[in-house]
Amino acid sequence: MATGKIENKEREADPHNMEEKYYRYGIKPEWMQVHRIINHVQYERNQYDYLVKWRELVYDQATWERDDFDIPLFEEAVMRYWIHR
Repeated sequence: MATGKIENKEREADPHNMEEKYYRYGIKPEWMQVHRIINHVQYERNQYDYLVKWRELVYDQATWERDDFDIPLFEEAVMRYWIHR
């Protein structure tokens, strides 16, 4: 039965609840994938914000995100950023 919502089985495969938060509002899944981290700013001893360049979006649409941002592969992108810095 198609209700427009994710079935229970699919919801388990969507641990970040991306369908409920973003996709159902017309945001393409690719736009929610980190392409790379461009820069960072440190506010307190252990709090950082990162400038995120998103897949299929141009650089002027990059956004600042907190270090505790809950999105797939964000932590991995942050680790890659620090390794290459």
